[in-house]
Amino acid sequence: MEQEKTEESGELQLIATSIQEALASPDIPHFYANGFTLFHTDSDSGLMFMRMGVSVAVVHFSNTILKEIAQKSAKSVEELEASLDMPIPDMSMMKDARLALAAKRKSEQNDSGSHDSSESAGDGHSA
Repeated sequence: MEQEKTEESGELQLIATSIQEALASPDIPHFYANGFTLFHTDSDSGLMFMRMGVSVAVVHFSNTILKEIAQKSAKSVEELEASLDMPIPDMSMMKDARLALAAKRKSEQNDSGSHDSSESAGDGHSA
């Protein structure tokens, strides 16, 4: 049992070191994405990352790796939500919130008699 803990601790340390090295490396691409599209071919799957509706990267995976990523991602999110003691909003929740805010603003404009069209209810980008 103690040996398993030591091996797991060593593996976690290797992962942490690997992540730190990757984040510091100028040779590894770094990008920010706030959207994605998942696609499948006959032999593999891909993930196209997007920023403000524009493609910024495409990564191809074997279907086995894609399944592993999905399972580990779901577990990681569950653990993070548990540690935060609150849910992380998903894209449908964010869309609902944007629509509710837009409706509220429109109602407030109608109530005040203001018809200023310069105010926008959203960022113009869909989820």
